[in-house]
Amino acid sequence: MRLYHLRTDKGVEVDYVLGSAQGELVGVEVKRRRMLHPEDFRGLRWLQGTLPERFRLGVVFYTGERSLPMGERLWAVPVSALWSKPL
Repeated sequence: MRLYHLRTDKGVEVDYVLGSAQGELVGVEVKRRRMLHPEDFRGLRWLQGTLPERFRLGVVFYTGERSLPMGERLWAVPVSALWSKPL
């Protein structure tokens, strides 16, 4: 597993990109707010559209309370879920 930060010459950013040995990618954004905006998924959507065969999942961690689907393979997830017990 490798960990990267992505920033293009056009200013598109993804905080963390995790790459598997097989070349699969997971994008992670971290936001310090309770409400998300469509712009918060800009980098993840760019990554998904640029490398669709390798893109597995995009997650935006935020300080809200609910996990929400935000598009195909895109999720908003409360950062508190990292410390929650699984169901």
